[in-house]
Amino acid sequence: MLSKTEMVVFTTQREIRNFKEKLEGGTRLLPKLFTIGDFFNRAIVVPGKSFVDDYLRRYYLFQAVEGVEVEKLGFEREFLHFFRNSDLLIGFFTEVFLERVEWEKLKSANIYGEYEEHLEILGQIYQNYKQLLEERNLTDKVLLEPGSYRINPHFFADVERVTLHLKGYLTRFEREILEEIAGKLPVRVEITFRLSSYNRPLVEKMFGEVSGVGEEGDYRIDFGEKRVLERKPLPERGEVELYRVKDRLEQTEFLFGAIKKLVEEEGIPPEKIVVILPEESFKNYLKGWDLSHNLNFAMGWQIGETPFYYRLEAVYRYLMEGENHSFQLGGEWIGEFTRLNGGDEIVEWVKEKFLAVLPQFKGVEREKVEETFFKIEKLVEALEKVEPLQLLHFILEKLRTLRIDDIRGGKITTLGVLESRGAEFEGAVIVDFNSGIVPKVEEKDYFLNTFTRQLVGLPTQQEKEALQKGFYLDILTKAKKTFISYREGGEQRLSRFAYQLELPEPKPNPFRFFNRTPLSPKKYPLPEKFSPPTRLSSTAVIEWLECPRKFYFQYILRLKEGVFPQEEAEEEIFGLRLHNAIEEVLKLYRQGKLPLKEWEEYFTAIWKRVTDQLPPVFQIEWEGRWWNGVKQFAQTDWERVKEKRYQVEKTYRKKIGKWELEARIDRIETGENGEIIGVDYKTGKVDFSKRKKGEVDKLEVQASFYSLLIPDLQKTDFISITRDKGVEIVPKQGDLDILEILEKLPRTPEPTPHSANCVYCPFKSLCGK
Repeated sequence: MLSKTEMVVFTTQREIRNFKEKLEGGTRLLPKLFTIGDFFNRAIVVPGKSFVDDYLRRYYLFQAVEGVEVEKLGFEREFLHFFRNSDLLIGFFTEVFLERVEWEKLKSANIYGEYEEHLEILGQIYQNYKQLLEERNLTDKVLLEPGSYRINPHFFADVERVTLHLKGYLTRFEREILEEIAGKLPVRVEITFRLSSYNRPLVEKMFGEVSGVGEEGDYRIDFGEKRVLERKPLPERGEVELYRVKDRLEQTEFLFGAIKKLVEEEGIPPEKIVVILPEESFKNYLKGWDLSHNLNFAMGWQIGETPFYYRLEAVYRYLMEGENHSFQLGGEWIGEFTRLNGGDEIVEWVKEKFLAVLPQFKGVEREKVEETFFKIEKLVEALEKVEPLQLLHFILEKLRTLRIDDIRGGKITTLGVLESRGAEFEGAVIVDFNSGIVPKVEEKDYFLNTFTRQLVGLPTQQEKEALQKGFYLDILTKAKKTFISYREGGEQRLSRFAYQLELPEPKPNPFRFFNRTPLSPKKYPLPEKFSPPTRLSSTAVIEWLECPRKFYFQYILRLKEGVFPQEEAEEEIFGLRLHNAIEEVLKLYRQGKLPLKEWEEYFTAIWKRVTDQLPPVFQIEWEGRWWNGVKQFAQTDWERVKEKRYQVEKTYRKKIGKWELEARIDRIETGENGEIIGVDYKTGKVDFSKRKKGEVDKLEVQASFYSLLIPDLQKTDFISITRDKGVEIVPKQGDLDILEILEKLPRTPEPTPHSANCVYCPFKSLCGK
């Protein structure tokens, strides 16, 4: 029997709403209701101290790195860069100290190898942070040791029982608090949870000492007495159907078709249907197709997805980079911002603009906005000095993830996976059941690997994924009928978790709603002949040799290229950064401004510039992909450059007859016997093998261009720097007659005969080949 002497704790706010709806209208009194986060925040007090605000926590962490070699962790000292990546530090401290892992035990694990100094640096930051807060009578959960806090007796006044409905994981610190409540107060602590094959390792970490916990099922335990009060067998799963789709459009058809079937054939009311989006960004695509507003996106909309945010961001981008598009989008806001004086004026100006363009903020939402700006104002007061554009960037960062409710009123609830905990429904539709998405767990930090976590007793990545698998199992057991789809094709495949769940064999998508008549791409004229431009680079000539039609689109019609696939784009970015890094290092070294004595110093100088200002997560990823290749390059290349007989990044131009030819080379070297050698770095996928008959030898053409334009050049060495083959050097003499090649090149926009060239061609849709 529930009463005011009972306190009920839920994982999510949604569970509280559902619980209240079931009890309201009855004769029973409502118990005290809290979310798990609010409960633990109120359950303890630290005499003489207050908990640090989340915004100020990051500021004090920034102060804590003063005098610490934080660059060795991949962080920059610049405030905004550090602020954006401070979650990595917070995540590390949270996991280690709230799991009560002894610092010395972590250090003695000795699994960091060359990164062992990371722990020393992190320890310094932690101690500095602790001292800063103590000087201000502040504290943080990560600083609380056993005995440094006490249970708040006022919070538990008149409470006889606390029932915690757990759908997740309790840290050792949280379990410590619960044990003190049960042991020091006349309060009984009960916990309900589900034990399945997926979350067993985590349940054993939390409740392994509770007598009777072993078989799968839904448990209710007395946490103080460490005994099982009740166990129910796991509910049976409802009916499940699995379908494969090709793309987002077909997946959208599937989603609406599945909803229609649940309503019309299964008789489930729309308000009892839930749509699960493992990849929440899909909601932005769905919104455009949900013309009847049937969906209610419970996760809301981030401010970063609103026109207001895009316009404010355009102000920042224009003042930083001078982009013409940003100038047009920012409009008069740009001039207004430049006339503001001081942080207070900037914050007030942004707040006025924010509320003026988003009038729907009322009630709780308005309070949320007011609270956000109040915290920004407090942080501005704490900052000793910050430039206007730095402050604007900071405000953009804080507003970007602020969420607003979906007010369209659709009956069908659309949720993320974590939000599905506590949701009530009878029918479910799950999309994107793909490998890499289901399950998908974001790492809190990148300082600890799986082996370390196992060694010191921290939850591993696999255990976190298993916990999320349990959430999907809950969905399947709640729903009478569940439809699941995944995208198939290319690198997209069904999640292996589908086989663990023993889902049925996938079937093709049966739903078709949208007109699939393909749109005809814009037809650009393809003349019988074209006149090539007289000014040509080596790159343009190679494109012309490979595919005259692509050359026509790119260099005569001057059409803009499409977007590269993600991996191709990342390689482009890496290649550009590596070229720039080598150029800068060699210039400074030749001028005597960068003393280098060994190849290791050469490598360190290059790699530091390649990864400069990259987010730490990308630094780690790039390290895994290209570290070895660049390291091998530096070791090999040092023997060529240590005597400083070179010039870097030079452009050569020459007019020969009607042609104006141009080539930019990465480096020109003078050998010991006076020979002139060109050097060109390649970081993409370059095939150095012998060309097939009829194919273009790009390197030979490029080397011949260099030989024609650069006086006394005898050969060009092409140095390939890749993640798989390391370093490969291929010399080319450049003996081709470029002028003869230019005269023989076709003047008709015919397509390439080699289909391999078409795979990533940006003009593929216009070609029609």
